[in-house]
Amino acid sequence: RKVRLEHGPESFPFLLTGMSIGNVAIIGIPGEPFNAIGRALKETEGWDLVIPFCYTNSAEGYFPMQDSYDEGGYEARTSNFKAGVGEKIIAYGQDLLKDLKCNINLIPYNNVNDTKYKKSTNNDIMRFKYLLEHSGKKVTVRLERGADIDAACGQLAGKS
Repeated sequence: RKVRLEHGPESFPFLLTGMSIGNVAIIGIPGEPFNAIGRALKETEGWDLVIPFCYTNSAEGYFPMQDSYDEGGYEARTSNFKAGVGEKIIAYGQDLLKDLKCNINLIPYNNVNDTKYKKSTNNDIMRFKYLLEHSGKKVTVRLERGADIDAACGQLAGKS
């Protein structure tokens, strides 16, 4: 293991997975993280609940924390990863959780000649906004200006 890690790559990709439902987040880790990783992810600000899942999309082995490498326990000795992997998972996981928090800016489509697309009704736009808001997202509807003179977003593209 030591020889493999000493001569192995400095980094390699693996996938952290995240999703949210309202103010509850689920984060998937592709192996077996130590408890401190789950606890740190659960403490990420802005969430009512964060649920870490293990062995999501892969089984890469143990993800120890630095102190476990220092102690030299079984999991750290048999891990495929260098010391610091647990702390990196926490940092990347918290970044992922921040990315799940988003604001959605709805931009109503402006009618353009020679296309099959048509503008949604204001009622449909507001209904879609309502559905997004009730799933926990922050939503704004962009103000419309210039459509009355064919100068709104997208309408100038076909003009000469």
